[in-house]
Amino acid sequence: MLSGVFVCWRFELLPRWLLALLVVREVAILVLARVALQHERDLQINWPGRAAVWPVMSAIFLALCGVEEPAVVLLVVGLVLAMLALALYVRDGLQPST
Repeated sequence: MLSGVFVCWRFELLPRWLLALLVVREVAILVLARVALQHERDLQINWPGRAAVWPVMSAIFLALCGVEEPAVVLLVVGLVLAMLALALYVRDGLQPST
């Protein structure tokens, strides 16, 4: 996935601001997971996060194949789901332990 994002960025196959948002989201998830581990918290994978995988991966694939418009639409859909998943992870991470 990472190499696909780099190629899409380099050749402007997808809007760079959407790709940057995708990278920021992935870094945020890594940081959140690290913090959760340090505080002995368990973040469960959520359905919006699972559902985001297919449109994001498909967007990268379609962009690499030169199918631009559907690729952008799928990337936006995937990013909306991914950001919802991030919000749920943050919410779950901030809840007090029981």
